[in-house]
Amino acid sequence: MDKDNLSGLTTDELKQKIKFQTISMIFFLISMVIMLFAGLFIMYRTRKFTPFIVLPIAFLPIFVMTVNSRKKYIAELHSREDNK
Repeated sequence: MDKDNLSGLTTDELKQKIKFQTISMIFFLISMVIMLFAGLFIMYRTRKFTPFIVLPIAFLPIFVMTVNSRKKYIAELHSREDNK
């Protein structure tokens, strides 16, 4: 999201977006850990490589983008609080 779009949001909307992204990050991180352990378990049981090992690594860029977006929202919120 551009800086211009962030400045167009109200403070309550920013807080709501930060809360939503925090919850989605936690859910996403938990699901990535579950995928990793499931892949390791399947690989241990079958003694063969499984693509479930690669899935958490493949989804890592999405998680990083979410973290960076959340940081931008928090920075905008702090800049508004500093201006008061």
